[in-house]
Amino acid sequence: MTGNILIVDDDNAVCRSIQEVLAKRGYEVCTADNGAAALSVISHNMPRLIFLAAHMPVMDGLTFLHHYLQLPGAHAPIIVMSAKNDTLSRALALYSHGFLEKPIQREKLLLLIKRYLR
Repeated sequence: MTGNILIVDDDNAVCRSIQEVLAKRGYEVCTADNGAAALSVISHNMPRLIFLAAHMPVMDGLTFLHHYLQLPGAHAPIIVMSAKNDTLSRALALYSHGFLEKPIQREKLLLLIKRYLR
């Protein structure tokens, strides 16, 4: 099973662990370490699903979401990832398709992917 998934997180360990799990299952995975880098990736390769961290340097998740939703065309479902229960994470969760708590549990990750990449 393949699907283009974008992981946006400044924590390289999180990106790497998700990428390894998904690559073993045949998914194509791109990563970006902040929202600005993610917008650049999207300009070349529109993902079918986005996992988005709330807190990042350069451009946080909320700012990315604002810019992403202004892009023309269809938009991929967005799953917010955060270890924090704060205002930014809650706000992002309201405008997203799901929430994945850090540390990420593989089973929950795979269930979300199955739901959105049918």
